[in-house]
Amino acid sequence: MARLDISAHVWRIFSVYCRYFNAVQSETFELAYHTTKNMVVAAPTGSGKTGILELAIIGLLSKQLDVNNQLQLKHGAQKVLYIAPSKALIQERVKDWGSKFGSVGLMCMEISGDTDESQLAGVNAADIICTTPEKFIALVLIDEVHLLNEDRGAVLEAGVVSRIRLISKAPEMREMPIGKVRFVAVSATIPNIWDIGEWLQVPPDGLKSFGEEMRPVKLTTIVKGYNETKTDFLFEKRLNDHIFGVVKEYSKGKPTLIFCSSRKGTSDTAMHLLGQCQKISGGSSPSPYVRTAQQFERLKNAATQTNNKQLQQCLCAGIGFHHAAMDPQERLLIEQLFINTDVLVLCTTSTLAVGVNLPAHLVVLKGTRRWTSDNKEGSGYKEYDRSTCLQMVGRAGRPQFDTEGVAVIMTQKKVACQYNNLVRGAEVVESQLHDYLAEYLNAELSLRTLKDISMAIDWLKSTFLYIRVSHCSASASDEVFTRVLREKFILTTVSELSKYNLVSLAEDGFGLEPQLAGDFMARHYLRFHTMVSICKSPQHASMPDLLSVIATSVECASIKLRRSEKKV
Repeated sequence: MARLDISAHVWRIFSVYCRYFNAVQSETFELAYHTTKNMVVAAPTGSGKTGILELAIIGLLSKQLDVNNQLQLKHGAQKVLYIAPSKALIQERVKDWGSKFGSVGLMCMEISGDTDESQLAGVNAADIICTTPEKFIALVLIDEVHLLNEDRGAVLEAGVVSRIRLISKAPEMREMPIGKVRFVAVSATIPNIWDIGEWLQVPPDGLKSFGEEMRPVKLTTIVKGYNETKTDFLFEKRLNDHIFGVVKEYSKGKPTLIFCSSRKGTSDTAMHLLGQCQKISGGSSPSPYVRTAQQFERLKNAATQTNNKQLQQCLCAGIGFHHAAMDPQERLLIEQLFINTDVLVLCTTSTLAVGVNLPAHLVVLKGTRRWTSDNKEGSGYKEYDRSTCLQMVGRAGRPQFDTEGVAVIMTQKKVACQYNNLVRGAEVVESQLHDYLAEYLNAELSLRTLKDISMAIDWLKSTFLYIRVSHCSASASDEVFTRVLREKFILTTVSELSKYNLVSLAEDGFGLEPQLAGDFMARHYLRFHTMVSICKSPQHASMPDLLSVIATSVECASIKLRRSEKKV
């Protein structure tokens, strides 16, 4: 691994954290730092992809060095936009980059759904904006670009990338930074990296794909499929019968993280492991996870610092559990015990996969489904998002803590193949925009970036959906394919929007004009079916009717009344 040619002025950003670049970073250094070419890099979790994004930032920064090699910053003149799939990743990046790049005077800012109007006043002066795809531009950094495969992927695809590309093509924008905007995207290993490269207009030498052999720490991933039960709840309980054996077989006595699907599941799993430990030891020793008398004393002392009776029992056996509803001091206590390897088995929820960096030799996904209200089919159990699953698996064998790692995914037999494909990088990334086409077409019309059918077709051609559809229709002529785009995607969607007076189609069948209801829908980020329900409401609708529209909307599906609230 080499420390490559990089300005001494900006090398200190890296030198505090690492002395050398790893193989993946060395291979991509020339493109990331010395050029302005678009890039897509697919590499395993934990292989240093964040370092590639940092090289791109420093490359942009180096253009602002004067003849004396001093930075001449004008805050906010050229913005870096970092996009990640979750708020926790955003917060982690703001904390890290705020420290790293703050040392050379760059301002790093988080924008999320919690950002209020007063905080947005700092956007103009910010140099690096870290945001989820729901929210702005010389450089756009996209982390976990494989999130295109998820429902949220449509936001990244149409709400961010395609919109930026559409704006950048405007004549008045050509001399602005956005007119020469650069995209750098990183991803887990995927088979159709070329599709993403074509979508982001990446030149051939800007595409880099690395296999597991380039991972700094060797990771072995095992997918175990189990017979289904009548309900997901019973399936999760049945996995308790196997969890002790899995930890025993793969942990080698090293730190283990067990990801559970619910907060209650963390304590239930920890208590089940405690019961198994007591059965095995027969009372002759505290637990197989307690190796020395000194460790046992530290655990007993830690147990006195919590009022949670279950946690007290588990800690004395070298087992812990951790979730967001716990007292912050308790969570901090558990995290420190795990880092110090006093607690060897920690049961936690998927939220720990991002944010807190806890070292683990073994990671176990105890089930791959969790209860959610944010579901197109309504509330219920659904599979983990792909990015969440990869984040959890990636916690095994982190470079700074271990030389090898193991991840075990415990799931139902019917989906075991799907997870094998995911961890082997064999799952094709597909667009999800077709399910949200009405919302995003209406938004572009409301913003007046589209004015007619031909512009709408050009906009569609800037999406990842177009790339995937065109590859599936490779035998069709350009004329036939354009007609399909116009009739099947654009005209069908415009017809649905105009049916409820959200947009209007000119008499010539060519021009498009947003309507008041469509502007309202776009301004308040309403789903199409919710807006249809509003439009169908009678002019003098009763309060129960209006409440029914709100309560049955997909936007409110995740809001659940607690038993105590129902009495109000």
